[in-house]
Amino acid sequence: MPAEYDFRRQAWFAQLGAVGYVQGRCRGGALGAPSGIGGQAALWLGAVRRNLALEVNEAAGERAGGFAAALVSGDRSFMSTEDSDALHDAGLYHIVSISGLHLTIVGGLVFLLVKRSLALIEPIALRVPVQKPAAIVALVACLPYLVILAQLWKPSAPSS
Repeated sequence: MPAEYDFRRQAWFAQLGAVGYVQGRCRGGALGAPSGIGGQAALWLGAVRRNLALEVNEAAGERAGGFAAALVSGDRSFMSTEDSDALHDAGLYHIVSISGLHLTIVGGLVFLLVKRSLALIEPIALRVPVQKPAAIVALVACLPYLVILAQLWKPSAPSS
């Protein structure tokens, strides 16, 4: 059907080599520890992200905790269904999705604060262009947040 959903295109970009189904009973298997340093790093980073969400949820309180945890870490599991539905109905659910906008806000705020702080120190402001050190500090401050974002955007491995 023209202009309808094209599963072949979606499968191509998801790097799926084939799809199929299984007949008969499905038997469970055992999952092992992640192989390689990349798998272990992804597992560690997932734990850091979850702990960050837990801390933010507890610090913000019962009502705002789920929303704050979703904004900071991308973990929406603490949000109540009522809050999620209200954001969907208002057309604002995209706010809790971690995106480049959040990274830009964090980086921009750090840049602005460091630039203004350095501009207040007269010997530095007269001899050094304060934008350069402020940009370096903002990039370093954004690095942990970027690592969290990279974990969220990592494409899932295709199923066997």
